[in-house]
Amino acid sequence: MIPEPALRWIFTVAFAAAGAFCLYRGFRAGTAVQRVSGVLHLALCGGMIAMAWPATMDLAPAPQVLLFGFAAVWFTGLLVSGARGHDGYHAVMAAAMVWMVLVMSAGASPAPAAVLAVVFAAAGTVRLGQAARVRAAGPAADAVMGWGMALLCALLA
Repeated sequence: MIPEPALRWIFTVAFAAAGAFCLYRGFRAGTAVQRVSGVLHLALCGGMIAMAWPATMDLAPAPQVLLFGFAAVWFTGLLVSGARGHDGYHAVMAAAMVWMVLVMSAGASPAPAAVLAVVFAAAGTVRLGQAARVRAAGPAADAVMGWGMALLCALLA
């Protein structure tokens, strides 16, 4: 949960925009794989928004773990099949979301959160550089997602 209300709203708007873009991109591209990926990105962004708000802290962890776990497996499968290199980035983010849900629901000590925060901040920065270089919105959405993951991991640390 993000304690500062203004930051919570910024986080919410950023993830809503990233999720909407990913869904649009997935359906605009037209293939079944891209559509599933777009829907999963939207769900992951929705999950990140939910993690920012105090009212959602009582949501049942099992459906979240199943959804985020499925997304991690999906993006890992795409990476292994050679579809796109940045699918590994999304697989790691989805797996980290599974971990965050489990940590927050169990009240456990989140030992690797600081390391994950640095990794996601660095990955987000790299994706922003790619977005600037190729002038594409996809890597920019990835950068927003990476920085958001970094923020939540840092708050868990």
